This record gives sequence, structure tokens and C-alpha cells, in this order.
Amino acid sequence: TPMQLDALLNRTEGWITGIQLASLSLRTGSDLEPFVEDMKGNQLLISKYLFQEVIGRLPSEVLTFLLQTAVLSELHPQVCDAVTDLSESRPMLEELLKLNLFLVPLDDHHTCFRYHHLFSQFLLDLLLREYNGEYIKRHRLAGQYYISIGSMDEAINHMFAAQDMESAVNLLEQHMQTVLERGEMATLLEWFDRIPSQFSITLEMSIAHAFIVVLAGDLERSEVMLSRIEETCAALAASDRREQL
Repeated sequence: TPMQLDALLNRTEGWITGIQLASLSLRTGSDLEPFVEDMKGNQLLISKYLFQEVIGRLPSEVLTFLLQTAVLSELHPQVCDAVTDLSESRPMLEELLKLNLFLVPLDDHHTCFRYHHLFSQFLLDLLLREYNGEYIKRHRLAGQYYISIGSMDEAINHMFAAQDMESAVNLLEQHMQTVLERGEMATLLEWFDRIPSQFSITLEMSIAHAFIVVLAGDLERSEVMLSRIEETCAALAASDRREQL
């Protein structure tokens, strides 16, 4: 249908080979609706193509740069310097442009880029599968960079991805009021729900989580959460904090 064709074009971002691979995959009998929806139906074909036709022919330093920056949603020299082993990333970005390696410019001056979505997903899958320690390390470095420039949303996302729960929760506690004032309840709920149940957070943070769940309209879940918080508060020794809670 026209709607499915539009969705396929958006998923492949107009990449001719991606569309051809999608066509080949559909011929094998994949269900059309879920395939077009998430493009998982041809991941094997895409990975095989990218590895054989692109990755396998790259100089090792270029592949290393691609993998180390795969965790980034935007690529500019400063953030690339922060997450890679290079002291100067600009020449490498210029090299990637020359190689036409799936870079999508994000500004008119070609100083900031992102990877083509399918290429980015391929790199992340490769990084997770073959270099899991690197995946965590590069996310943590990205988080530290974004903290240093005050971009808290990006910092929190990277720290969660790096499984650095202590840093992620501390940042969330500092930044929560700002996000609330922006009215971005879905973002807050997503962050809170990424905190593992076994990770201990303060009662104040637990109340904040329950408050966000109430605002999201999930009253049944919030009832359970608030009941647990009340039980915990009841067990506290008498104090000003207990009364406040």
C-alpha cells in the first residue's frame, strides 16, 4: 500500500541497497505488516551485505572509529574526541564523508552528522555482540562528555545504557524538576522504569516515580507503589523526614 511504501522508504532513508534487500527479504515470505513496521525481517541480509561489502573492506582505524562512535546519536568533532581514542576526530569525519559511509548531515555546514539508521543499528549490534565491554565504555564516556556541557537528557540516556545506575539515578534526581516543567512525563517514566527493581533508591525518588505513574494515568500500578512506600515510611523512626514523607 502507499502507506507501507512510505514506511519502507522512511526506514531505509532512501538507501537503494536497503530497499533492494527489503524486496529480497519479502520474497522469502516474510509477513508484510510487521516487516515494514520494524525492518527486522531483513536484518540478516543487511548485516551480511554491510559486513561483506562495506565493513570487510575498511582500514582497521576507520572500523575502530565507527564502532567507538556507534553509541552516539550525533557526530561532531568534540563528542567524537570524547568517546574515541583519537585526539582529533575531524579528519576522520572528513574521511568518512569521502568514503560515503552512511553519514547524514544534520546542519548546512556539514559539521554535525549522524549515521544512517540501518547502518547505526548494524554497528551497535556488532559492538554488543563482539565488543560488549566497549559498548559500555563508550556510552560512559559519552555520558561524561554530555555532563561536562550540561546536556543532561543525553547524559542520563548514556549512563543508563552504560549500566551505571548510580550516576544515572543521581543525574535523574538533579534533572527531574526541569523535565517535569517541560511536561515530558513519558521521558521521566521511561527513565524511572529503566532503574532495576533491585537497585535501591531513596524514598523521595520512589515517591517521585509513583507521582509520574499517577500522571501517566496508571492508577492501579501507582496504588501498589504508594502502599509499599507507606509501609516503609511507617517503619521509620519518628523524625522530621518521616513526617515530610
